[in-house]
Amino acid sequence: MDLTLDDLALRAGVPVARIERLVEIGVIAPDAAGRFRPADVQRVEIAGAYERGGISLDDLGGALREGRVSFAYSERIYPEGSVASGRTVADVAGDLRIDPTTIADLFVALGLPFPEADHELREADVTAITRFVTAWGGEGMAADARDRAARLVGDAARRATEGWVNLFMEAIGLSIEERAEMRADELRTRLFEPGARVAEAFEPTMLWLLRRHMEHALNALNVESMERVLEHKGVRPTHAHDARGVVFADLTGYTRLTEEGGDAQAARHAATLAEVATGLAARHRGRLVKQLGDGVMLVFGDAGAAVAASADLMGRAGDRGLPPLHIGVSAGPVVERDGDYFGRTVNLAARLSGIAGPGEVIVSGSVADDVDADRLEAIGSRELKGFEARIPVYRLRLQPRRSGGGPEGHGPAAVEDARRIDLD
Repeated sequence: MDLTLDDLALRAGVPVARIERLVEIGVIAPDAAGRFRPADVQRVEIAGAYERGGISLDDLGGALREGRVSFAYSERIYPEGSVASGRTVADVAGDLRIDPTTIADLFVALGLPFPEADHELREADVTAITRFVTAWGGEGMAADARDRAARLVGDAARRATEGWVNLFMEAIGLSIEERAEMRADELRTRLFEPGARVAEAFEPTMLWLLRRHMEHALNALNVESMERVLEHKGVRPTHAHDARGVVFADLTGYTRLTEEGGDAQAARHAATLAEVATGLAARHRGRLVKQLGDGVMLVFGDAGAAVAASADLMGRAGDRGLPPLHIGVSAGPVVERDGDYFGRTVNLAARLSGIAGPGEVIVSGSVADDVDADRLEAIGSRELKGFEARIPVYRLRLQPRRSGGGPEGHGPAAVEDARRIDLD
């Protein structure tokens, strides 16, 4: 559908003079009949983002003429734009019978800029916010459910999109100095074309992945709900559904590694640990809950899986050239909230990783109950911060790596003398 000058200005929510200025500097261009394309709405918004970031239209026009910037790829790189709705935050809030600040706070929780009450929303914004508020409001819904849901999806979306873009720039390996010296044809080949391919892959990948994860989560919910119903009716024996095996694993000497090798090397080690841990957790029917700087937190269905994964992780970390890990494992009830886990079991696993030496896996008594006795060495009871009583702890006997075992010194025997040295 072709647009007139007035149509484009209306859809973009800007004065006609603004459209004329963007035509003048080459951001958008009418056809021979003076008509514009719906995709030009997105170009108007992109130009606005440059200006809000401190780049004047004059500078933008100069970069376009020199080929340093190209809008020819905007339709492929940017998601499909949405037209101005003609409705403000206050208008939508009135329809939903909520305070405008509630919508503004919701935008912030979703990771978006804070909009004032008179801010005009896009049509897609109106549709999405209305659906979101309606879904998470109403009678019977917990008061904080809407805000928690917004933070969940907002943080996940922000991390995924920012990470995708930053990874692309890292992957192509072009410095600012190199880009500044490149000709327009080189920029097209090295930056714009690969950038368009990566951008085009993002949305379908995320949609496919969201659907697969939703399918998995709903199936897990259905199975667990049925199990509990059958247990309630006495058809199946009752067991603790909230019991989990929790693992904390950290890199030894991360601070020293940062000082000696630099932030980039330390970050690569942390990323490698998260990559290895994610794969191993999946193979042991667990998952990576979160990355904690130089460490990771993993959760498994039971203590046995947590111990097996910990032993595997220690060896694989050595294979990948990582510094020795120190790992703590606990098992018991946990509280799951918004994809994270809390409670005494989690705290205990974290404390146990703190007393483990390089190359050691330290487990709690609750884990020891589910592990063969010959695989454990009792090392007494310890006072741990946050726990009133002393905690019985055990060291897991790790089998030597026979091949591809990585650097020497990744086993407990090799670090006996250094076991209590805090390398950080």
